[in-house]
Amino acid sequence: ELKRALDYALQSQVDTVAKATALEQENHALKQKLIQANNSSSDKTTEQLAELQQQLSNVQSTNAGLTTQIAEEKANTAKNKQLNSKEISNLRSMLRARDDAIQSLQSRVEQGQDQMTELEAELDDLRRGEKHSSLKE
Repeated sequence: ELKRALDYALQSQVDTVAKATALEQENHALKQKLIQANNSSSDKTTEQLAELQQQLSNVQSTNAGLTTQIAEEKANTAKNKQLNSKEISNLRSMLRARDDAIQSLQSRVEQGQDQMTELEAELDDLRRGEKHSSLKE
């Protein structure tokens, strides 16, 4: 689940970077058109120039928003990595504690088995002793 969340965050960051790159290219193309429009104003109308300036303004605004979003995604990715590392550390500690508990229980079971073996041997000795005493009578 952590890996999926991290993969999702990374994919989101990649998508945002791709959008920003596309918008930067569009921004550059619009700037070129605007420069061409300024250089050849006799071929362009004032209306087209205003439209290009509006498009450029929109692209710059969107680009600024995406730049902010990229920064937030990077911050979130770093934060998620830190949280994931902490959670992994906690899980490893928990597993070590459980492993220690299991080993302790296994040791106690082995001791109990040894004691049971000794008691069974004593019981067998007692039974043999009763048979010998009943045979003597």
